[in-house]
This record gives sequence, structure tokens and C-alpha cells, in this order.
Amino acid sequence: MILNLRIKQISPAGADWLSHYLSTVEARDPESVISLFRDNAIVQINDGVPVQSHTAVRGLFQRYFANFEHVEHEVLNAYGSETELVAETLCHYTLASSGKRITLPGVTIYERDDDGLIISMRIYMGFVGMFEAFDAAAATVPA
Repeated sequence: MILNLRIKQISPAGADWLSHYLSTVEARDPESVISLFRDNAIVQINDGVPVQSHTAVRGLFQRYFANFEHVEHEVLNAYGSETELVAETLCHYTLASSGKRITLPGVTIYERDDDGLIISMRIYMGFVGMFEAFDAAAATVPA
């Protein structure tokens, strides 16, 4: 994880938690990631249908990790407290299908309970570069 903060209005505990969460995601282990979520947590990506429960969130991360052989987050801005925070990031991915490296901008809103577990996570991300990279990889596969 890269910290390249332009604006940092986040508590030290919130910053530590965000660093831990993103490092856990970058390790690409769904069980470690899911341990940071409450059993009935809700995750929504862009305008997609929200998923709720450990099983659904685990499936989401399993599909996510299957598409990328490497994930790295560059945090540009972070706002909030220990339990409610927002992070603006550049997400650097290496596609599993082609080895192509892409960078996508995103903003994630995290809400956590008093035990520090995620109860809600909303991710807003530009996917244009990802779709172009997947299309390019598919075009190079022999028929």
C-alpha cells in the first residue's frame, strides 16, 4: 500500500485501520479479508446490487482476487474517524488474464461497528480501463 496523501483528515486510529485493511486486501486472502467484516455486513460496488452476509462478501472477494494477480492501493485522501471513514484511492491492478497493469480511481466509504468490524462498505470506482484491458486480452486469445 502506498500513502500519497494530499489531504488527511482522519484520526490516527482510522488511518491505522485503513492501512491494515488495504494491506489485508493486497495479500489476496479472502478468509483474512472476511474476518474484518461483521457477519451481516453489506457491500455495494457502484450501482450494483448490494451483497449481504459473510458468504456473499466472501464470494465477491473470491471473484475479485481471481481476476487480478496483483493488487496495490495508493491512498490519495482519507477523511473520517475510527468508525466512519472515506478513502480516495488509485487502485493498481495486474490482470490475471493478460498480465497487463491498469490503474483505476476509486472512493470507498467504510462504516464499522464498535468492535472495528465493517458493517457497510460502498465502493465507487471507474471501470473503463478494466473493461478495455479485458477486451484487449480477449482479442488476443485464439479462437
